Amino acid sequence: MLPPIYTTPPPIEAPVLSSEMPVAQGEPQIEEAISPAKQEESNSQAKPTQQEITVDDALHIRANTISDDLVDGKLICEGEVELNYGLTKLKANRIVLDRTEQKGTAEGLVQIIDPEGIIQCSDLEFFWKDAGSDADTSEDRLVATGRNAFIKIDRVLIQAATLEIIERMPDRTPEWILGEVKFSFSDMEPRGTRFRARRIRLYPGKYGLAEKPGIDLFGWRLGPIPEYTFNLDKRVSGFKLPSLADRRGAGFGITWDSSFLLNDKTGVGAAVNIFPGLGPSGELFISHSPLDPEVNPFSLKPRSDLDERYRRSWFENVIVDDPEAYFAFMNQRKLNYGLGTTWNFETEGRPTDSTDVSKLVELSLDHGTSFNGFGLQSTLRAQRIRPDGNTAWSDRLSLNSQLLAPVQNLGGNWNAFGMVDGIGLIGSKNQYGYVRGTLGIFGRPVDGFIIGGSYSAITQFGTPEFAFDGVPVTHSMNLRADYRKGPYTFSYLAKYDLRNSNWYDKEWEIALAAGTFEPFIVSREFPSDFRMGIRFRINSFVDRLQQRNPKREGS
Repeated sequence: MLPPIYTTPPPIEAPVLSSEMPVAQGEPQIEEAISPAKQEESNSQAKPTQQEITVDDALHIRANTISDDLVDGKLICEGEVELNYGLTKLKANRIVLDRTEQKGTAEGLVQIIDPEGIIQCSDLEFFWKDAGSDADTSEDRLVATGRNAFIKIDRVLIQAATLEIIERMPDRTPEWILGEVKFSFSDMEPRGTRFRARRIRLYPGKYGLAEKPGIDLFGWRLGPIPEYTFNLDKRVSGFKLPSLADRRGAGFGITWDSSFLLNDKTGVGAAVNIFPGLGPSGELFISHSPLDPEVNPFSLKPRSDLDERYRRSWFENVIVDDPEAYFAFMNQRKLNYGLGTTWNFETEGRPTDSTDVSKLVELSLDHGTSFNGFGLQSTLRAQRIRPDGNTAWSDRLSLNSQLLAPVQNLGGNWNAFGMVDGIGLIGSKNQYGYVRGTLGIFGRPVDGFIIGGSYSAITQFGTPEFAFDGVPVTHSMNLRADYRKGPYTFSYLAKYDLRNSNWYDKEWEIALAAGTFEPFIVSREFPSDFRMGIRFRINSFVDRLQQRNPKREGS
């Protein structure tokens, strides 16, 4: 079986190759887009009745003509051939099947189409096993080979002289091997940025290895270096280079963080931050999840109780793109055990923030589940903590839980939601906690617009041990409006303190997409944050590579 990266495609318009990416002679080219008039004329013409056949209970084939060569044991399919094998759909001008060797040859221009990408190559050879095959599964299996491969996913173009797909045993891990690779963006000039490598090995959802990688930057050729390994696992970040960051009140400094897998279910990570006028800060953790990583690819980094508490919510953070992102997070299954230490870290979004909170040691349990439409996320912590270097250590237990009720459709494009969340802290000196209830409504009245509002009320009990344990607002109303259509993005979020009668936070984002690149500006008053930069718009491409077991829609 070809790796399950392909899904049954809806009708899509093939892109047109132009000066965006020159194609060498002999390489396959994407067919030109058909105009609606020509398409209608083509559809009106009588098409030959196609024949269908199933081979070895594994391959289903449809073609204009199907002939069986009984002497050679080969099946010859010609004319608009379409082959389905498991999750793979393949189109070619002519396919010859050798049932004795369970080998197929797709001749001419071969297409494999995905809702988010188009893959073409010349003369593809593939191998299959029938549904009842008892062949030895302890040896690696060659799945397919091809040449002059051309892949377009999202805005990313990949050309490879050779393509080889292998199924590695015993866990049937797919390995893609691409030879003489060129990697570029569809909306850039031919002499723009292009990455290249002698060979790339991809293990979807795990990692990739590039041999002799280099870069062509506006006519300048840099590299190559011997090899480069890159991470494709959502649960860890892999190795990251240090970066320059700006912290309000401190200026520019250096930040670094990376995380790695020790095995398929255990990860380790570290972070270091250095800013002028502040002491260095850092953290170190190890975590383990017993859940299947192919089904639950969540981050192995333990959740932090120092971050902004509701930073994932569309109603609380202008950076979040849509309401559904938070609801998906709330319904995610998760089970993660963590052990870590933290030094001189800052808090975010508290009544009084601290810049040098330390945890000598922290044991944590992150748990997430969904039931009957409800989503529940909880974190239990046992920690030895202090708010600054001049205060004694304090031992305490912490429980943070959030319960989301099923989202209700109000009719049309309008929806309502409700949730309850809270925090409980039991320490050696005192106890503190709060319960918050939230009701919200959001909708898409016209194409491109999302508007919504929410109301939250908090009941507190006990006394906060540290200033950052408390809440800044007990009764609030949040209003948000987004416009996202074409290359344009504008978002505005305002939060009103009903007790003190003031707008305590105003946030906005402006972005203008220019093909692959998207310059943006984000401003937030509370917590204070200002960002300006450029984003790469290749999310679909990255998501595909990070999936271990992509499934065809509707399967």
